Amino acid sequence: MTGDGINDAPALKKANIGIAMGQAGTDVAKEASGVVLADDNYKTIVNSIRIGRETFDRIKLVITNLLVSSIAEVIIILLGLFIYRFAFNRQIDGNEFIILSATQLLIVNLLAHGLPAIALGIVKQEENVMLRKPYKTTDTIFSNGTFIVLLRQSLIIAFYSLLAYGVVGLFAIINDLKGKEFVRLCSSAAFLTLGISSSLNTLNLMTKKNLVFANFNRYKW
Repeated sequence: MTGDGINDAPALKKANIGIAMGQAGTDVAKEASGVVLADDNYKTIVNSIRIGRETFDRIKLVITNLLVSSIAEVIIILLGLFIYRFAFNRQIDGNEFIILSATQLLIVNLLAHGLPAIALGIVKQEENVMLRKPYKTTDTIFSNGTFIVLLRQSLIIAFYSLLAYGVVGLFAIINDLKGKEFVRLCSSAAFLTLGISSSLNTLNLMTKKNLVFANFNRYKW
């Protein structure tokens, strides 16, 4: 609701978002409104809505990317310790058993969290952002199926990382590797798979379409 006169004050106060004119509006209208339009230009309202939606989308992308990698790491470590600690017990030969070392986790967090977060924060948004329906006041970053996407991507990344650990472990058994060499080789395979998968997930989040059909021309800065 927009208004500038004293008679607009009740409607401005009752509206979800009351917008008063900053230059032509009365003091009563300004006090009753939630937003004061400083330049009295209606285009500013449209631009503000567009910027707000783009900002919300960027925050959503960054948080989703961070959570996908973090949840995947937790799944990899918990399931990996449970499954492979017993499956490869003979090859471990009493040595310290790890799925991912602390150093590897720090590297993944830096490369898959920090740098991609910057890219997702400045990426150009879709041009049809103003054609979408308004967000509900109850909407969160997990609304509209985001949580399902987050969980699905986390499980996919964890699956391939654990698969890489197991496959390389089998090759190591064939080549009669044991002890620290065995653990180091398998851990490196899981680490590389996790890093590559997390990077691909970042690219996938840049578009709502499948990564194969994504139009990366719109990501030129």
